[in-house]
Amino acid sequence: MEKKLYYEDEQDLEGQKNTAQIVDFGVSLSVTAAINCVYYASGCIRERKDLYRQRVKQLCNLAVKSASQMEMRMKSVMRDKSYWLDYSDRVIDEAQDDITSFRRAIEKVLTDANFHDATLYSYIECARVLLDMSVKQFDCVMERAEEDYGHNYSGIFFEFRAGDVFGNWDKMCYELYDGFSIDLNTPEVMDAFDVVSRRFGRGEYVSACREEAHAKNPDFVENRIKVKR
Repeated sequence: MEKKLYYEDEQDLEGQKNTAQIVDFGVSLSVTAAINCVYYASGCIRERKDLYRQRVKQLCNLAVKSASQMEMRMKSVMRDKSYWLDYSDRVIDEAQDDITSFRRAIEKVLTDANFHDATLYSYIECARVLLDMSVKQFDCVMERAEEDYGHNYSGIFFEFRAGDVFGNWDKMCYELYDGFSIDLNTPEVMDAFDVVSRRFGRGEYVSACREEAHAKNPDFVENRIKVKR
C-alpha cells in the first residue's frame, strides 16, 4: 500500500503504520474473498429470470457495481498492483476450501428444511455473511486502533470498508428471502463460519502466499507509507 499520511505525533505515526499493515494483509483479503463470492452468486441470480427482475435485479446490479468500484479503489492505493493481485489470488485459493465448507453447511440446512434452490441460496447467503464479516473486521480494527492510539483511522483507509456492497446485497437478500424463515445458526454452520473468520482474522492464510507473490514479483518493494507531520 502507498499512501501519504499526516500525523500529529509519534504515537499517531505508529498507529497509522500498524493499522496500514493490518488492513493491507488482513482486511483487504477478507473483502476480496467476499467480493469474489458476490460476483459468482450474482452470475447465478442473473441466470434465473424468475428471480432477476424488478427490485432484486436493481439491487443485484448495484451490489456488483459497488464491488467493482471498491476493487478499483483498493488497487489504486497498492504500490505494486501485480504483486497484490498475485498475493490476494493466492490467499483466496488458500481460503476456498474453508469458504466452500461454510457454504455447504448452509446448503445442508436449507436442503434438510426442504427448501427449493438450496444450492443457489447457499451461494447468496455465503456472500452476504462474508461481506458482513469483512465490514465488522474493518470496524473492529479501527475501534482497536482508536483504543490503542487515540485516533480513528476509518477515513484514512475508507477504500477497504465494504459497507456499500454489503448494504445493497443485504437489501437484495431481504427481497429474495421474503416469505420464508429458516434458522441457519446451527452448530455446523457456526463452526464452519468460525473457521473462516478466525483464519482471516489471524492472518493464517497469509505466509505462504506472500512468499509465492514475492517469487512471481522479484522487483517488488515492500509497501511504503509516506508520512508528513
